[in-house]
Amino acid sequence: TWLGFSGNVVDQTWGYKVKGAFGSNDGVFDLEDAYVTKTMDGMTVKFGQFKPQYLREENISTGRQQAVERSLANERYNQDYVQGIELGFAQDNFKASVAVHDGFGSRNTAAVNQQSEFAMNARADLLVAGNWAQFDDYAGWRGQEYGARVGAGVYMSKEAYGTANPNKAEMMGFTVDTQVEGDGWNVAAAFIYQTTDTGSAADPDEMAIVLQGGYFLTDDTEIFARYEWGDDDGTDGFEDLNVLTAGVNYYLAKHNAKLTFDVLFGMDPIGADNAAANNGVQADAANQDGQVAVRGQFQLLF
Repeated sequence: TWLGFSGNVVDQTWGYKVKGAFGSNDGVFDLEDAYVTKTMDGMTVKFGQFKPQYLREENISTGRQQAVERSLANERYNQDYVQGIELGFAQDNFKASVAVHDGFGSRNTAAVNQQSEFAMNARADLLVAGNWAQFDDYAGWRGQEYGARVGAGVYMSKEAYGTANPNKAEMMGFTVDTQVEGDGWNVAAAFIYQTTDTGSAADPDEMAIVLQGGYFLTDDTEIFARYEWGDDDGTDGFEDLNVLTAGVNYYLAKHNAKLTFDVLFGMDPIGADNAAANNGVQADAANQDGQVAVRGQFQLLF
């Protein structure tokens, strides 16, 4: 359950957002967004706690996803919430942003409890056809015009001085993604790469691919499928992530009220680093072949 407040103060150029969630495991309220924005001459400055622009799947709202949950690849490599400053620039067909912050996943940490010595990310998106608003979700509604967008992001960080590790870990990652939508259909693809350097011969070079698409059988019924593959360089004892998800959405009032059912097939064992209990996925043991998860969700947004 999420609770959020957003709007403007003083005038339309000053904005704010405060949002939090009651955890699905313990019911404890956890602050997520808490930021202020200032817009001027096509540029926006955002400061506080927020999700920076990096993985596109993560930046599409939880309430506007196609499957019951985001992909396992996204859950492993996403940026989560950070504390910092982001500068955004937007034109009719182009958007770009750059952020300096405390490091991915630094939400609700103390101001002097450094997560990293340096962390930043940047992203750029090009609108090839259509309008930006139609890419706020993955659905290609019936009657919708053709649209296409491509984007890329990069991330770099260095572990803070004073941590236990004598070799300060340096991390770098990048992503390239696209979405194409038309009258009753949609396809999307993303590539993710991440490398970590601690001076060890075992430092991993990881990558993942996510492919998904949907088709409306009627104005309210959409079938979809998603395939994801990942190579985490054996960090969790399993070489590859190999998962297929398929399901159906029934929209009672678009995303404001919808039913979603999907089935996730783990075609290879899913290691602990990729498993996410909140997603209904368990970690497989070394002697297991994989798993099947059946998930259902009713969503109400107001």
